[in-house]
Amino acid sequence: MSLTVELLTKGSRTVQDAAVRGEDPSGDEFTEVMRDYYIYLTATDLSELNPDNLYAFQVYQEEVKREIVESLLISDAELEEVEKIFEVTPKAMAAYKELFFNMDNLVSKLDLVEYIETYQDGIGKGLKLRAYNLGPEFIFYKYANIVPRTETQKTLVKKMFMGSAYKAMEANYTTSSAASAKAAISHATLMLKAYETMQKLMSEDDSAVTALTEVLTIVDDNKASTKKIPKGEIV
Repeated sequence: MSLTVELLTKGSRTVQDAAVRGEDPSGDEFTEVMRDYYIYLTATDLSELNPDNLYAFQVYQEEVKREIVESLLISDAELEEVEKIFEVTPKAMAAYKELFFNMDNLVSKLDLVEYIETYQDGIGKGLKLRAYNLGPEFIFYKYANIVPRTETQKTLVKKMFMGSAYKAMEANYTTSSAASAKAAISHATLMLKAYETMQKLMSEDDSAVTALTEVLTIVDDNKASTKKIPKGEIV
């Protein structure tokens, strides 16, 4: 276990160690969440547990839910927004963070970057990397089909373009496959066109909603067309 993982899971490991040793969890060093987790680990009757705490413990046991919750924490999503979209209460999110993913224990952002880059779970790594780079809107759209409002869309597409551009540049210098480099550059070009189209379609009124799907539909329709795009023309 890496030092970063030890720091993230310090709360849960403290309770687990106490449970193994049979220690009394009533001391001041144990919070309400930690005491409930101790009961969760050692007792058969869980009826007295706080329901939000119990849900947090159960989420940790299920891979997809666990990865989504941890990605939401990485993205610094508003807890009220998370409750509205996923029906996970702020208290459940706080309990999960305290025990299983407490980024407050990390020394710097570099610890989090190292954790994501060396993460072994295939599904989780991709999701956490996008949460870190693109923010909670990516998760809201992917798992709840929530299309962000205009200004947030613009920021999201810009981030996606920058990520694609850097990846294309990296592929151009490091890959031995010409096809891979060409594909990376083509994707970056497509994202740039999406960003330019977004700017063109946006109203001067920031409250107006321009669906991201509208932009991508325009791009997709053009890809399906036999009409060639003159160089420099916005799709």
